[in-house]
Amino acid sequence: MDHLRGLQRRIDPNSIGDLLTLLRPDDLSERRQPQSNAEAERRRTERILERAWAAERLGWLGRSSRRVLEALEFQVRNSSLHADWRFNGLDGHTAARALGRLRALDAAPALIETFRRVDPDLIRVRNPQWTNNPLSWTDWRKMMIIPALGELKCDATRTFLKEYVALSEVEARETAIPQFEEATKALLQQKLSRSEILGLLTSSNSAARGTAILECLDQPTSDRTLALRQAAPWALTLPRVRR
Repeated sequence: MDHLRGLQRRIDPNSIGDLLTLLRPDDLSERRQPQSNAEAERRRTERILERAWAAERLGWLGRSSRRVLEALEFQVRNSSLHADWRFNGLDGHTAARALGRLRALDAAPALIETFRRVDPDLIRVRNPQWTNNPLSWTDWRKMMIIPALGELKCDATRTFLKEYVALSEVEARETAIPQFEEATKALLQQKLSRSEILGLLTSSNSAARGTAILECLDQPTSDRTLALRQAAPWALTLPRVRR
């Protein structure tokens, strides 16, 4: 926090140009190489924080120029490795969240590719106490990608999310910690037909089915209500979120 406070005194948090300087790719090799030297690793950690802060600010500023989107997408594809779980992947996945906030539809394929890929270099920072979990779980911040995709309403996102909620638990575990609830919420942000909504409401996956029922109940549309009446009429008697 001290480092970030000092950074905000040096960098204008409202300047796109200043923020983009923090996302420069000149230290790309260092992002992937944890250091044994404490001082070198401290500086590497500070750079991860700087990139994450810059990405967060760019997302909140809401100016989706080509330079901004390219810099954020580059960061998604080149997130940092760190032995401390608090910093591992922080810069890349903060950039993913920023792309979602900016509604960067063209970035959807990059986010999907990043989510599906299991980085073999994660073995360098894997906690030896958790070797029973899939290697992909070391990159636990992948959980930020699916909510970001929910903001990107396009065919690529819709197709990916439909495929994801249809996975088995075993299949989902191989790429990330299973996120059927978040994926269902993200999918329901897309434009779906009544039959597709009905498919979620009758899914064999209890997490997807339960989430779909609650989302359709709390955020009703005519298609959602009709699908609920067909698939789970009892749900229409449940209390709803107060607005």
